[in-house]
Amino acid sequence: YKYGAKITHTTPENHDKQMAWHQNLEHFTKIVLAQVLRTHFHDPTELDSYSSPNSRTSLITMGRILNADPELYSEIQAYNLQGPALIQAYCEAAQALGQALAAGDVALFATSMTASAVALGPTYLADMLQKSQALQRQLV
Repeated sequence: YKYGAKITHTTPENHDKQMAWHQNLEHFTKIVLAQVLRTHFHDPTELDSYSSPNSRTSLITMGRILNADPELYSEIQAYNLQGPALIQAYCEAAQALGQALAAGDVALFATSMTASAVALGPTYLADMLQKSQALQRQLV
């Protein structure tokens, strides 16, 4: 297949669930980050001097999304009916963690991070770490 693409056979429902993660939620989080960036930092290049490998990767993805067609990305948000529920779940989780941190409760953050690491499993996390390190080597 073109560029080594793999065909995945699935149901329309499962496709939309996957795309709600890979498109709706991914685009949403990066647009929100861009909004915070432009309202709190003004000069995005200043962040470059302070960026970690993780934030640099996030900024790169944000830049890619912002260079895309806003109408197309808005249509993606509008037409995947599974997107809003996933975005709502994200907002609820972010609000709970944010409120805990604002109240000085860092334990909830650590507990959530640990629970997610356990749920995702060491094999998956090792694979993602390896891929992340390969990307970071390319960005240096």
